[in-house]
Amino acid sequence: MSVGLSPIGNDAPFVNASGDPLSGGKLYIYLAGSATPATTYQDNGAITQNANPVILNSNGYPSSGGSVVEIWLTDGATYLFELKTSADVSVWSRDDIEPVNDVSVSQ
Repeated sequence: MSVGLSPIGNDAPFVNASGDPLSGGKLYIYLAGSATPATTYQDNGAITQNANPVILNSNGYPSSGGSVVEIWLTDGATYLFELKTSADVSVWSRDDIEPVNDVSVSQ
Protein backbone atom coordinates (compact mmCIF):
# COMPACT_ATOMS: atom_id res chain seq x y z
CA MET A 1 0.00 0.00 0.00
CA SER A 2 1.23 3.44 -0.89
CA VAL A 3 0.61 6.39 1.42
CA GLY A 4 1.23 10.13 1.29
CA LEU A 5 1.54 12.70 4.03
CA SER A 6 -1.65 14.54 4.94
CA PRO A 7 -1.64 18.26 4.09
CA ILE A 8 -3.57 18.80 7.35
CA GLY A 9 -2.26 18.05 10.82
CA ASN A 10 1.46 17.68 10.19
CA ASP A 11 2.87 21.19 10.06
CA ALA A 12 1.28 23.32 12.79
CA PRO A 13 -0.80 22.87 15.93
CA PHE A 14 -4.56 23.10 15.85
CA VAL A 15 -5.82 26.20 17.66
CA ASN A 16 -9.14 27.62 18.84
CA ALA A 17 -10.69 30.92 17.75
CA SER A 18 -8.47 32.76 20.27
CA GLY A 19 -5.30 31.22 18.84
CA ASP A 20 -4.74 28.95 21.87
CA PRO A 21 -3.84 25.27 21.33
CA LEU A 22 -6.94 23.10 20.98
CA SER A 23 -5.94 20.85 23.89
CA GLY A 24 -7.89 17.60 23.89
CA GLY A 25 -9.45 18.44 20.53
CA LYS A 26 -10.50 15.65 18.22
CA LEU A 27 -9.69 15.24 14.53
CA TYR A 28 -12.17 12.92 12.88
CA ILE A 29 -11.20 11.59 9.46
CA TYR A 30 -13.75 10.10 7.04
CA LEU A 31 -13.83 9.04 3.43
CA ALA A 32 -14.66 12.14 1.37
CA GLY A 33 -18.29 13.16 1.29
CA SER A 34 -19.35 10.54 3.83
CA ALA A 35 -19.61 9.59 7.48
CA THR A 36 -17.51 6.45 6.90
CA PRO A 37 -14.48 6.53 9.24
CA ALA A 38 -11.19 6.29 7.33
CA THR A 39 -7.99 4.57 8.37
CA THR A 40 -4.91 6.79 8.59
CA TYR A 41 -1.39 5.89 9.62
CA GLN A 42 1.36 7.23 11.88
CA ASP A 43 4.15 6.24 9.49
CA ASN A 44 5.01 6.19 5.79
CA GLY A 45 5.11 2.39 5.81
CA ALA A 46 1.39 2.23 6.73
CA ILE A 47 2.25 -0.01 9.68
CA THR A 48 0.73 1.77 12.69
CA GLN A 49 -2.83 3.04 12.42
CA ASN A 50 -3.97 6.27 14.07
CA ALA A 51 -7.01 6.25 16.32
CA ASN A 52 -10.10 7.89 14.84
CA PRO A 53 -10.60 10.45 16.13
CA VAL A 54 -6.98 11.51 16.54
CA ILE A 55 -6.77 13.24 19.92
CA LEU A 56 -4.78 16.48 20.16
CA ASN A 57 -2.24 16.93 22.94
CA SER A 58 -2.01 19.97 25.24
CA ASN A 59 -0.09 21.83 22.53
CA GLY A 60 -2.73 21.11 19.85
CA TYR A 61 -0.75 18.45 17.95
CA PRO A 62 -2.09 15.02 16.92
CA SER A 63 -0.96 12.47 19.48
CA SER A 64 -1.10 8.86 20.55
CA GLY A 65 -0.01 7.57 23.93
CA GLY A 66 1.52 10.94 24.79
CA SER A 67 3.65 11.15 21.64
CA VAL A 68 3.08 13.47 18.68
CA VAL A 69 2.13 11.47 15.58
CA GLU A 70 2.02 12.16 11.87
CA ILE A 71 -1.03 11.62 9.68
CA TRP A 72 -0.45 9.55 6.53
CA LEU A 73 -3.25 8.93 4.03
CA THR A 74 -3.76 6.14 1.51
CA ASP A 75 -2.83 7.24 -2.01
CA GLY A 76 -5.76 7.30 -4.42
CA ALA A 77 -8.33 8.12 -1.72
CA THR A 78 -9.87 11.45 -0.74
CA TYR A 79 -10.87 12.38 2.79
CA LEU A 80 -13.11 14.55 4.92
CA PHE A 81 -11.48 16.07 8.02
CA GLU A 82 -13.64 17.33 10.87
CA LEU A 83 -12.06 19.16 13.81
CA LYS A 84 -13.97 19.26 17.09
CA THR A 85 -13.28 20.49 20.59
CA SER A 86 -12.82 18.06 23.47
CA ALA A 87 -16.59 18.48 24.08
CA ASP A 88 -17.33 17.46 20.45
CA VAL A 89 -18.30 20.96 19.33
CA SER A 90 -17.51 21.38 15.63
CA VAL A 91 -14.68 23.83 14.83
CA TRP A 92 -14.41 23.25 11.07
CA SER A 93 -14.78 20.65 8.35
CA ARG A 94 -12.72 20.20 5.14
CA ASP A 95 -13.71 17.82 2.34
CA ASP A 96 -11.87 16.35 -0.67
CA ILE A 97 -8.45 16.23 1.04
CA GLU A 98 -5.81 14.22 -0.85
CA PRO A 99 -2.38 13.03 0.24
CA VAL A 100 0.58 15.25 -0.63
CA ASN A 101 2.40 13.96 -3.74
CA ASP A 102 -0.16 11.20 -4.29
CA VAL A 103 1.69 8.69 -6.49
CA SER A 104 -1.59 7.29 -7.84
CA VAL A 105 -2.36 10.57 -9.66
CA SER A 106 -0.87 11.02 -13.13
CA GLN A 107 1.40 14.05 -13.33
